[in-house]
Amino acid sequence: MKKNETELTERQQEVLNYIKSYMASSGMPPTFREIGDHFDIQSTNGVRCLLMVLEKKGYLRLIPKVSRGIQLTETTEEMDDGIASIPMLGRIAAGSPILTAEASGEKLEFPTYFGKSKGTIFALKVQGESMIGEGIFDGDTVIVESANEARNGDIVAAFLNGEATVKTYTVKGGKIELLPANPAFNPIPVSPEDDFRIAGKIKGLVRKY
Repeated sequence: MKKNETELTERQQEVLNYIKSYMASSGMPPTFREIGDHFDIQSTNGVRCLLMVLEKKGYLRLIPKVSRGIQLTETTEEMDDGIASIPMLGRIAAGSPILTAEASGEKLEFPTYFGKSKGTIFALKVQGESMIGEGIFDGDTVIVESANEARNGDIVAAFLNGEATVKTYTVKGGKIELLPANPAFNPIPVSPEDDFRIAGKIKGLVRKY
């Protein structure tokens, strides 16, 4: 269903407008606490409930374990000169899953080769060496296209039990495994009891020398 501003209550629209305004002025999303203070909402859980409704209606995505982990569906902004502005949301492990860091507010600007996509585009700094066989090294920045599903063999950014990692997504005999590209690291099996979701597919990477 296509998003429609009239689907939102007045309160939901006010919160969405505040997030957009905050991001436009500061270059990063507000924290739950900042949203709560602005709207006099006493608990962060109350803010979370409001944001979960906006997520369900397709206006934003929530990134677990990230202090400023709010992605608007319009986060990737294409500028007039054909350059896309991609937000840096934190760090992701290429090793054992680790917690992502707080969003820095930094933005990367690229030609719209990265900017045009079916989903939101964001960037994550890689920490670890488990994906060096795929040319993804410690300190690289991966460009991620948000997605909830992946095909067998896709390199994905995923959350496993609340922690983030970048691995190759595989399904064997109906069982999901996250495969490293370095023999020094073991595959990570995903059981039905695990809290697992795909955050996005790796679309490219950036490396500084």
